[in-house]
Amino acid sequence: MVRSGLLGLALFLGGITIGVAHAQVPGVAQALIARGQTPYAAEVNGPADVIVGSIMMDPGSRYGDWHTHPGPVWLVVKSGDLAVYGPDGCRSLQPAGSAFATGPDAPYDLRNEGTTPVELVFSGIVRAGENPTVSISDPGLQCMR
Repeated sequence: MVRSGLLGLALFLGGITIGVAHAQVPGVAQALIARGQTPYAAEVNGPADVIVGSIMMDPGSRYGDWHTHPGPVWLVVKSGDLAVYGPDGCRSLQPAGSAFATGPDAPYDLRNEGTTPVELVFSGIVRAGENPTVSISDPGLQCMR
């Protein structure tokens, strides 16, 4: 029982990392804190996986490139300053203590452009059985602000 649970956890974590397009992203460590399933979540209009995890990003690192999630994801910046490039192509700076949400299938990119590590905690609701992180090619968005 423990072995199959650990195997499932390893496969799930591998799916998160692979979904970002890199088996190991230099300077980025991600950990799954908890995962659960619900038969229905209004956010995805059907069965869902609820995921909670943490991400550590070294200075100069990038989460993995532009990506989306098949459901909403909330992030809390525990430490450091996180640069977020959103669906409008614009950069916003999220300092320690801030929180923000991304919508389902919305493209964005996370970067640590500072000189100190960034620590994030995230929670998300994604369509059941889908890869929680989907890598996309650079959408070529240009900020119009």
